[in-house]
Amino acid sequence: MTPRANHIYSFDCAQMYRNEQQAGSAIQKFLSSPANTAGLKREDIFYTTKLASNSSYEVARKSIKQSVQACGLGYIDLFLLHSPYGGKTARLESWRAVEDAIEDGEVKIGGVSCLVSA
Repeated sequence: MTPRANHIYSFDCAQMYRNEQQAGSAIQKFLSSPANTAGLKREDIFYTTKLASNSSYEVARKSIKQSVQACGLGYIDLFLLHSPYGGKTARLESWRAVEDAIEDGEVKIGGVSCLVSA
């Protein structure tokens, strides 16, 4: 496959998948390699990852920071709450952590994955 600048290159990772470091490393390696014939940059890659579990604000905030560090890409394009579990308070606290990460520039967009009644 030849990379093209007018295509979307998306990576779906998650703390639970334990693939953030590997995916981020592979992205960085590709972007700086001769195989990157289209001259893609970090902003051409859409990187998604997900919170392992909803809990307190402090735990979620620390977890988001760890994901940013693990991937090594400088920021996360889409950060998702992976599930609705943990109860209403944990969901709200985790979401507040995502909002603060957006405000701090660590995350571009926040969202929810696998929303079901819990």
